[in-house]
Amino acid sequence: DEDNEEVSNESTRCFSDLGDGTRAGGVTPSTYGRIVIVGDSLLDGNGSTEGMVEQTLSNVLDGTVVVNNAISGASLDDIVEGQPSCGCYSNCKWSIINGGINGMDEQSVTKTINTMKNFVQRELNTGKEGVIIQGYAPDCDIYASGSTFNAIMDGYRDIAASTAKVWFVDPRTGLPGHPLLGQPCDDTTNIYRIEEHNSHP
Repeated sequence: DEDNEEVSNESTRCFSDLGDGTRAGGVTPSTYGRIVIVGDSLLDGNGSTEGMVEQTLSNVLDGTVVVNNAISGASLDDIVEGQPSCGCYSNCKWSIINGGINGMDEQSVTKTINTMKNFVQRELNTGKEGVIIQGYAPDCDIYASGSTFNAIMDGYRDIAASTAKVWFVDPRTGLPGHPLLGQPCDDTTNIYRIEEHNSHP
């Protein structure tokens, strides 16, 4: 089965039985290869986006397979050790990752940043085209806010700035042409934020 084609047979992370991942597309063109997403609720394909992100990426990229193994509530350690990432698939070229907010107050900022840096390097070591780190949209002094949060995001930004083939998407200042992420604190009608705490994009 192509979906279970692992690069490393020694790593248990490549054999996790998630059961709730999402996917779109049906081919792996050489231009893009497979794209694999891992992370927490920010990227979980079973959230309010209901698989639209994966389908949109696949459509734009000639029907390439997009696999999303992100799980809501996952800590960065859970993501690194328990979610099959791009490095688990020989035909994957692009790794999209996020993580670090769940449990961010329970460990040092330095440890969080180093864990992400090591994860990014692990992905690059398998010969991938690139790694995209998706940052969190700020949430008006609820979870994705404050000095610890910003220090982690700054650390991820610095990883991308100092590492070839790594990019960081930083929504803290808004995303061009995307008003839903531009001024979240003034937005009381954004259906893409979880109603009970207005914290999720």
